[in-house]
Amino acid sequence: MTPGGVKTTVGSGFSYPVGVALDGAGDVFVSDPFVPTVFEITPAGKQTMLGSGYNTPAGVAVDATGNVYVADTFDATVFKITPGGTQTMMGSGLISPAAVAVDAAGDVYITDSASDAVYEVTPSGIQSTVSTGLDVPNGVTLDGFGNLYVADTFNELVTRIDRADAPAFEFAPTKINSTSQDSPKTVVIENIGNASLRFSVLTYPTDFPMASGDHQCTSSTSLLASGTCALMINFNPVTTLGAASSKLLQEAVKLTSNDLNASKKAQQVTVAGEELR
Repeated sequence: MTPGGVKTTVGSGFSYPVGVALDGAGDVFVSDPFVPTVFEITPAGKQTMLGSGYNTPAGVAVDATGNVYVADTFDATVFKITPGGTQTMMGSGLISPAAVAVDAAGDVYITDSASDAVYEVTPSGIQSTVSTGLDVPNGVTLDGFGNLYVADTFNELVTRIDRADAPAFEFAPTKINSTSQDSPKTVVIENIGNASLRFSVLTYPTDFPMASGDHQCTSSTSLLASGTCALMINFNPVTTLGAASSKLLQEAVKLTSNDLNASKKAQQVTVAGEELR
């Protein structure tokens, strides 16, 4: 369907089309669990079958290099098909994979409608759990920052899972030269890419200093794929109040890294708190 509302048919001969994906060349991939197969349709309209041996192919996704990923629900697996036609299986411990999405780093995200979870599989095969507590998650997609959006079917919701956007924290009102009762607040930094995530600058504002704790991120931290470290932040206001009895402080913990393999990528955690005399 075009932006102007013109609707045309792409492909034919389907029985029960479920999943659809598009690559950079305009090729359309359609999964049909009743056939069962995955069809590839070129912009010129040529239609072929992709891969083989499926049981109930459902969700389908394509990465930047043309690899196609298919969630085969009743086979409890995800197939990867290279542009050359090589087909392999990926993922482990899946029960009922429903949909797949892939990010710029090649990390594959899988919704499992039976285990009510979302899993991540890196290009090197490392699998981790991204989210649990959903209720029959199905469709999944990503935005340009790596955040996930999941169709949470039985909860009747679309759930956003923040994978890149830094949180914002507000601390309890605190007297000058004291530490807030709700300190520290912790942000876990995770490398969701497939290359090392290196930090070059990490700055804590004076009123929101670094708290003590294990696995702290530092200005020289380098995280391998799926590695994590913590930003632990206190609210310890020391700003001069002057004649005022209170003051709202709004600042940011700033982090510079090679996020998504782009140098000098700046991110920040916004922090706020009311300073009292």
